[in-house]
Amino acid sequence: MKKILFTLSMLCMALWSCSTMDLSDVGNGESDRLKSSAVKSLLYETAAGCWKSDYQGHEFYFQFHGDGTVTLNSDFLEQKVESKVSFATSGRAVEVNIEDCDVHLQNLGSEFVDTKFIVSEVPAEGETVKLALVGQASNKTMELQPTTQAYISAQVASKADFDELFEKNLLDNQVICDASGNLIGYYGLILNGIADLSIKVVTIENKSGADAKGHTQYYESQLTKEGKIFKLDNPVSDIKSTNGTTYEFKAVDCSGDVTAVDGMAGVTLISNKGAVSDFDYTAKRKFSMNQKQNKGNACDEIWEETARNLIGIPSNEIYLEGIDMIDYYKVNRGTRPLTIWRNGYKNVVYPSSEEGASIMMNSRDKDLILFKNISGSGLYKGMGVGGQGDSTPEECERITTALSNLLSTWFNEKGLFVVRHKEGSTLYIYLLCPDTDATEKGGMWIKLQQTGTF
Repeated sequence: MKKILFTLSMLCMALWSCSTMDLSDVGNGESDRLKSSAVKSLLYETAAGCWKSDYQGHEFYFQFHGDGTVTLNSDFLEQKVESKVSFATSGRAVEVNIEDCDVHLQNLGSEFVDTKFIVSEVPAEGETVKLALVGQASNKTMELQPTTQAYISAQVASKADFDELFEKNLLDNQVICDASGNLIGYYGLILNGIADLSIKVVTIENKSGADAKGHTQYYESQLTKEGKIFKLDNPVSDIKSTNGTTYEFKAVDCSGDVTAVDGMAGVTLISNKGAVSDFDYTAKRKFSMNQKQNKGNACDEIWEETARNLIGIPSNEIYLEGIDMIDYYKVNRGTRPLTIWRNGYKNVVYPSSEEGASIMMNSRDKDLILFKNISGSGLYKGMGVGGQGDSTPEECERITTALSNLLSTWFNEKGLFVVRHKEGSTLYIYLLCPDTDATEKGGMWIKLQQTGTF
């Protein structure tokens, strides 16, 4: 009996010990296992928690605070981020989770985005103090070195006059509309750093005077900041809008309560922030465009080929019923399908991305997306509905040929600028292609109409 009581008492002591120990330091038990407490101590106590990293040609700053928070900053024109940091053992190493670290890292490109890092060792006594953080997603190493609060403050001081502009959303990418609400174009700011500011402008223009719907024109320029005004080093003139007015684009003026464009009197600027998210399948919106159903709009080339009678194909063979984007129940929405509805509902579908993958073309052009023709000539097997079967390979090829302008624009390697536009209560998405060599008149464009939700 005494042996049983002794065994039970020892078991209770063991359980109590496990419940009171620091689980963040629990690992394999080997003597060479790195402990979370060692990494915490180094980050919090060295240089009053101030660290920097020279990474991919840019500097990133970390200020670790004793309450488990961290202030993140960089030489990119992004606002500082107040976030949290946590630690956990990972085999013999330590996992450091820095929330929102991707806000600044994303400016390097999506392949550099990380919030979780592995630390395998800390410097021994007498060694140079530094810490290697290996991103779990990117497998890239970012080396932290101690610095001072004074150094960080001096490096980010030049960004101070941008803070007010960010807070008032004056540096958002903007949609340009005339007094009647008609779309003139769009501009996006590329803010790589204090000395690296540029702009991209896409307009819909009637350059010839005989192009009523217009085609896209694309302009780029570096910017020179003078106070709160950003002047184009290469100002744009002779912008011939489809409303008959000629504009210029000389500067972005952020000196007032709202943004203005020098050279564009009488226009309205509307923030385009979040337009890609509004369009993407995750927003659960359906979008359609084609002439037969009078939904949306497009430049002449695309609009004409989306009439009921497909160009070059007799209507008794194949005709178009509709075109839907993002949603079709026979294909995973995560592939952003472009669905061509034809007679007999023998549909042809073009998945536009890998399932669930980002469609952003890069991390700096916030509104520029890239669709890829994953299926090549389109999917037709199993795509029909209503019991009338599927298109044949030959019919699929003929549809692909007949809709060549639509497909070459949708899958253009130069990408598409996503522009949000509302007319009354109806939401439209313009896809403006910057490929101005597509036709003699300029680039092509598509106007999608929201037709519901899924």
